[in-house]
This record gives sequence, structure tokens and C-alpha cells, in this order.
Amino acid sequence: MDASHGIDLADSLESTAQRRQAIEKTASLDKRLGRQRELLIDFELINSWCCMCLENHALCKLPRTFSRVPCLRLVDINAMCIKEFGEGPRPSFAALSYVWGTATFLKLVKENLRHLKTPGSLEKSSPPTTIADAMTVCARLKFAYLWVDSLCIIQDDDRDMLDMVEKMNAIYTEADLTIFAASGTDAHSGLPGVRQGTRDGPEQRLLIVLGTPLIDSVDERQFDNYIKGPSCEGRHTQRNSPVAATTTPSAGILHRDYNSEI
Repeated sequence: MDASHGIDLADSLESTAQRRQAIEKTASLDKRLGRQRELLIDFELINSWCCMCLENHALCKLPRTFSRVPCLRLVDINAMCIKEFGEGPRPSFAALSYVWGTATFLKLVKENLRHLKTPGSLEKSSPPTTIADAMTVCARLKFAYLWVDSLCIIQDDDRDMLDMVEKMNAIYTEADLTIFAASGTDAHSGLPGVRQGTRDGPEQRLLIVLGTPLIDSVDERQFDNYIKGPSCEGRHTQRNSPVAATTTPSAGILHRDYNSEI
């Protein structure tokens, strides 16, 4: 190694250290100034935000209402199958909102209903990547159940479809967490940041403005596939659950009165 290369390396290390110190300073000053997003989702951070929502937001503290959805199917994350719950108290669960797209993928139908209620069936049936990643998110955040329309509504049963679609707003209201696959184009897109190598967005720039470090914000165009897609509908709920939104450059908790980037 020649002397000039050694100097370049030292400068690089010093620059990296300064960048890290600036980022840490940003985090300690004001969350609105930005924070560097890691390549893998920080699930401990998401969990702390969910706890903060439950502790500090009046809407999140409202009790769940079960009467509007007397019967509900949920994906059991541990047993890897579909479970049915009747009237009365139900376990807490997360809900997934995503773009189906045109590609084919596993759905609940009359023919496979019995099979998918068998423990371990989802390990053999291979749900699409977005749903599989959402199940991983649930496991990391200690949610034992997930609601996802394609696996919790019988797709070729008109009565079940009509009943569940009419109650969809109530289902999302009952959920303790809603996961938005905000950058996906179909059910196979996955959730960036859940697995290694799934986040390849542009590196965030660090800007120093009058001595204050600022981090690039999320490019809102990353949300276009979801926001402009046919599955995106306005949702007005009485009980407000936090929302974990996964996008190519970032993920975040989106809330009516709270907005923070992961």
C-alpha cells in the first residue's frame, strides 16, 4: 500500500466516522430532521413505536369491537395455517394491505380451505413473497396472527366475498397494526428490508445546513404503485392502528397524528 492510498483510506474512515457522528447528532436533536435508514428493517424500533402508539394515542387505546365481524379467519404465524375465530374476544393481529397485480399466487378457495386449515399447510403451499414477508414481520413483532384478504376470504364463494368485503373497514380497524406494501407492483414484490439484499434504493445523502445535519427524505414517487393502484381505498376508522409502510427506500410508521421514518 503506498502512502497516498493510506492517506485516502484514512480520509475515508474519518469521513465515515464524521458521517456517523452527524447522523447520531441528528437523531438526538429532532426526529423530523431525518435519520439514516439501514438496509434491514429495525424491528425493535417499530415495536417501540407501536408501544408508544398504544401508550400515548387516545384512538389506539379504544377497545376493539368484535360485533361488526362476528366470524374472522386469520393466518396463524406459528402453526402456519388458517384459523377461524367466532364471536367474542379474539387475539390481536396485524393486517396486510398490498397490490395483487396480475400474477397468479396462492389464494383461499373452497377446494383448499380444508387443507389450509391444517397446521403446516402454508409451509408446503408457499404463499407469495409479500405475504411471506408480512408473516416474518409479524413474527419479529410478536404478532401471532395476520389478516390478509387472499388467504382469509374464500375467493370463489360469493357470499363470503360479499360479507367480508363489506366488513373490510371493520377488520382493518380491529387490527393492532396494518402493514402497507407501499412499493410493490404485485403480490410477489416482497417487503423491502425484511430480507438481506431486498433494499437497493439510492443511498441517502447527508447534508450539513448551518451546522445541522439533514438526511434525504423518502421519494414520494416510491408510493405511486400503491397509492394509484386499484386496491388503495380511503379508510376512516374509529380505532386507529399504527401502520408500518414498507417501501423501496424506507419503511415507517404512519399515523393520523404521528409520522416517523424507520
